Amino acid sequence: GNPGVLPLLCRIFPAVNMYGCLCLLFYTRIYHIQTFSWLVTFYCAQMWWWLFKTSFFSLIGVVTVRKWLRRDWVKPYRKAITEGATPFCHIVILPNYKEEVTVLADTLSALAASDLARECMVVVLAMEDREGQTAREKAAALRERYESKFLEIVETYHPANIRGEEAGKSSNTQWAFRCVQSNWVTPKVQAKQWTKAQIIITISDADSVFHPAYFTAISLDAMKVPEERLRWRLWQGPIWLLRNYFTVPAPTRLTGYTTSVAELGGLRSWFGYHITFSSYSMHYLLAEEV
Repeated sequence: GNPGVLPLLCRIFPAVNMYGCLCLLFYTRIYHIQTFSWLVTFYCAQMWWWLFKTSFFSLIGVVTVRKWLRRDWVKPYRKAITEGATPFCHIVILPNYKEEVTVLADTLSALAASDLARECMVVVLAMEDREGQTAREKAAALRERYESKFLEIVETYHPANIRGEEAGKSSNTQWAFRCVQSNWVTPKVQAKQWTKAQIIITISDADSVFHPAYFTAISLDAMKVPEERLRWRLWQGPIWLLRNYFTVPAPTRLTGYTTSVAELGGLRSWFGYHITFSSYSMHYLLAEEV
């Protein structure tokens, strides 16, 4: 159905804001120089504030990451489970299209390094049907190699004939989630193996490499959060764009480095909320409602 006016306004606001500000600067530069001066002063102050804030909180982020890397996440997790805490099932969706099988294998190897992989991690190979037999061959090869390393591996194939949908991460992820929702979650809930409140969904880029303790840390955090708040919870680790850092051109390395610093600063900032992107996790009930 029609999504309504508010979602439309939210989609067009960033473009209107950016191009509107540029047009306003051009107009005032010609017709009202005093207003132009005030606008330039405001934008410069805003830019310097953002640079200071990002730099400051990225340093705090580095200290925090170093501290968390030294922490043993498995021991308190096992202790909590022994004391009766509720475990969580992690469903990791990997949307991909024409990715090299070696790239996907590296991602699965990183996931398999988690201490929770065999007992409570389900990997969803979200393939594109329009890739044809190649997609099925890749999925079969990955399943044969990694099936014993996870609780389960599920394959989904985003159809090519859905009107208005292209091959892409968003549409593929949506299809994969709906397939998992009906073909995996519902049967497990009915069989009382898991409840919806015990499931955490992770969306991952095909080339993301997660830290081995990422899912353990999320489970520990989820155990501490009241259920009414947990259903609105999202998690994201620092995004480091370093996987192919030394094989890309220098300008790309520079943008990758600055983006990593900005993302780390955004995650630790005390001002506002950081928008998750790329690879992140959320509670199943939140994903279901969305």
